[in-house]
Amino acid sequence: MKQSVTILILMLTLNNSYASNLEKKEIQVFFKNAQICEHLSGEVSGGYKAKAIDIKNANKYCGTAKRQRKKLLEKYKNDEEVIKAIREFDETLDPKY
Repeated sequence: MKQSVTILILMLTLNNSYASNLEKKEIQVFFKNAQICEHLSGEVSGGYKAKAIDIKNANKYCGTAKRQRKKLLEKYKNDEEVIKAIREFDETLDPKY
């Protein structure tokens, strides 16, 4: 029985240590904010007159996502999977005109 418990604990520890950084909460929160920013930016730049609340919300979520992006790019600079996922939002968060 002791051996089974030890093996189970070891398996759980090893499994968690190989989990992708994309599953970390800070990355998931960034994705949520970046997606909301992308959506609201589309509404604000749409063909109809943008409502003040849409502009305010777009500024809020985009500003938050931009700050998070900068920190996460530095923190995970050696993790190609995370960098690639973050860069998917570059057109919205860091446009190059």
